Amino acid sequence: MLLAKGANAVLAAANIAWTLEADQPNAFGSVAAVALIPVDGKRSPKGEVALFHAEQSAWMEWSGGPGKIECRLKLADLPKGSDRLLIIVYAYSAAGPVSYLRGLRLLVDGSIEHRLDLNENGESAIIIGEVYLRSDQWKFRALAEGSAYGLAAFGRRIGLIIDDANPERSGPGQDRQRPTDSPIGATGTGFAVSDTALLTCAHVIEGMNEIFISWRPRKLSATPDLSGTVLPLCPIPNSASKSAPSFNSVKLKASA
Repeated sequence: MLLAKGANAVLAAANIAWTLEADQPNAFGSVAAVALIPVDGKRSPKGEVALFHAEQSAWMEWSGGPGKIECRLKLADLPKGSDRLLIIVYAYSAAGPVSYLRGLRLLVDGSIEHRLDLNENGESAIIIGEVYLRSDQWKFRALAEGSAYGLAAFGRRIGLIIDDANPERSGPGQDRQRPTDSPIGATGTGFAVSDTALLTCAHVIEGMNEIFISWRPRKLSATPDLSGTVLPLCPIPNSASKSAPSFNSVKLKASA
């Protein structure tokens, strides 16, 4: 049974299994991952989040690998007060859009299928489905709800603190370093608050080693810092035109 976005299907039992594959090979655990969040009907969190490196063995179990994620759920054992479970695919540290994965195929209990085309998706996390209890019957609903600023930002919105950084694991049971040639990056808008300082959002610089700001013929770089302090900007040697106007009160684009 292939579900359209928003459609649901009845689950045969409270113990289920599902698999998830991406069109981008071996992406899970290197640039992207999956989170499971138990919530109530108002999407208030009701327990610990399950991550690749933080399995919640009381009600779930990961298996599979970076090419195909597998998970078993014991829905009757979800944390107290939880009557639904959100399934979220996210880019580590909101470091780029989930479009890198190109497409997703979720298969629940071998018969309920949900496919997503992510090629035009510019968000860093996406809720691909939810399992929920209705009239004493467990159901699955196919979703495609994005979160532009990633999993950690979504968590803050519902009252959770989630570390969505890459734990340098390739997925359940396999260690692997993030590839150095990964195309995942991030962009954001900054504001020049003085001649030598740029103000931008935490999600723009989180997890970055260096930020490059392009503005007409002039390029500048800064070391990211999440402490809330304002950092000075310094021109990249030999990159600024001698005739470039002074850097002052200009809205800039920041990228990494």
